[in-house]
Order: sequence, then C-alpha cells, then structure tokens
Amino acid sequence: MPGGDGTALRVLRAVTYVLVSVASLLFILLVAWGVVSYLRLSTELPRLFGG
Repeated sequence: MPGGDGTALRVLRAVTYVLVSVASLLFILLVAWGVVSYLRLSTELPRLFGG
C-alpha cells in the first residue's frame, strides 16, 4: 500500500472518530436537556392550572 493511501485512511479514521464523538456528546446533551425540560414542565403545569 503506498504511503499516501495510508495517510488518507488515517486522516479519514481520525475525522470519523471526531465526528462520532461530537455526535455522541450532542445526543447526551439533548437527552439531558429533554429530561430537565420535562421535569421543569411537570412541576410548572399543576401550578399553572391551579393544581
């Protein structure tokens, strides 16, 4: 395998790793934001409707 192909594959692997890591962090943050929003909404709704 020529050196250029190995370097290209190494760069592609690194870019893929970074993108997957960022996507995973965004997913975790989105789930955490959803849980916090749900909990906040579930405590505010009874108060808004006089419950």
